[in-house]
Amino acid sequence: DSPFVTSASMARARGMMAGSTWIVLLPVSSTWATPARPFMAIQGQWAQLLQVALDHGERLGPDLRRSVDEAIQRAAQSIRKRNVGPGYTNIAIMGSYVTLVAAELFKDADLLQYALARWRRFQEFTKQNGGFSEYNSPTYTAVTLRALKQLVDLVQHEETRQRAKAMSARLALSVA
Repeated sequence: DSPFVTSASMARARGMMAGSTWIVLLPVSSTWATPARPFMAIQGQWAQLLQVALDHGERLGPDLRRSVDEAIQRAAQSIRKRNVGPGYTNIAIMGSYVTLVAAELFKDADLLQYALARWRRFQEFTKQNGGFSEYNSPTYTAVTLRALKQLVDLVQHEETRQRAKAMSARLALSVA
């Protein structure tokens, strides 16, 4: 009955693997409100779950597909509820990606409005600060570039795609 989220660490512990990524679907109730779980890790897993729906949704059985869809919708609701500010670069971009693609996937106009406002707020914050505010390490840079690429490749909203391309170029120049 419960929607699901992924947990790579639990998958490793249980010896489950999907493709080249360790993954297991857990009921949301087992991980949703656990304060010790870093929000970034959970949000990254939501992005993976969204990717499963986009790439393999037609191959999932109806019950599993319904559970995955519900989990994605709950993930988008959680991102909206937590509304982490634009100063946390990776979370801001990944949250924009998950909410934008979820809004498009489920044709949710209200979520789309929120997601676009969130994305624009991040862009304005980054512009005002002269660049990305999060610590610029190779790990964060790779995560940020990957999230921007997901925006470019998977979001249908053209302005978002163009701005994500521009932000990718800006990030690449900042590390060059």
